Amino acid sequence: MRLAFALSVCAAPVWAMEPMTQSDCTNGWLTITDILFDMVPFATPETEAEREAAKSVKSGVTSEGWCVIDSDQPGLEGAQFDLLYWQADGIAGFVEGQAMPSALRVRMEGFQTDDAFAEPLTVSFALQHVQDAGLLLVEDLTLRNEAGRGLAATAVIAGAYFSSVGTAVSSIGGLRLTQFESKADLWPIEGADDPTQMDGDVLRALAEVLDVGQIDEDSRAALVALADDVPNAVGQLDLSYASENGLGLFQFAAASARLDSYPDEGVAGAIAFGLSGARIGVEWRPE
Repeated sequence: MRLAFALSVCAAPVWAMEPMTQSDCTNGWLTITDILFDMVPFATPETEAEREAAKSVKSGVTSEGWCVIDSDQPGLEGAQFDLLYWQADGIAGFVEGQAMPSALRVRMEGFQTDDAFAEPLTVSFALQHVQDAGLLLVEDLTLRNEAGRGLAATAVIAGAYFSSVGTAVSSIGGLRLTQFESKADLWPIEGADDPTQMDGDVLRALAEVLDVGQIDEDSRAALVALADDVPNAVGQLDLSYASENGLGLFQFAAASARLDSYPDEGVAGAIAFGLSGARIGVEWRPE
């Protein structure tokens, strides 16, 4: 039995975008493909063949001005979605390599990561780049199953001081999560093998090691209650995270080094160390 995360929908502001054209969709996909394959450390004849196959993928455009890609076509073998929809503001500058889109909306239907997930999900999100403030605003991030159960989240990512495709790729290491809020339904699914399922012992230990500056007593009690319920937990879990310094690659590396240097503290101690300076909120409402 594993815990499945179903995110209950929460409202988030969305903004209007100019409808995409067929040319926008075709050229945008070609640009995205080149960016992704340019990030591969060592190009080989095989990866270049994969690049050309991906660039042959056909895009369409809906009557509402969304680009759409059907995974049932050559070049997308093994794709983890059925249909991909997307829109972007500033597509012309993006295609020309002069600027990143100022806003992006994505929707995937029939999304599955691997066999560990028992059912396909619909995934959608909106992303806005506030260049002057160096922020990426993640709004209306949702994952839902066919029954409508799912997860909803918003986030603020700092360190996004880039103005072009090239600087965006080189700036990835400097991005830091500074705010995060989510609402998620938890329920057990029989017969599913989930290597990422929650560990009650780790949650209980985390509740013990987080200091008073990181978590209040109500949230600490909620974390302990959740630890007692997993892996058979059924209910809604609300999480929040806020930090001026943010959570980025440096914090992940520091937590990993802490675990290597102080193995007696365990995973919970490493997580608490990586969350230094952050404020965590937890609310668990079992059914």
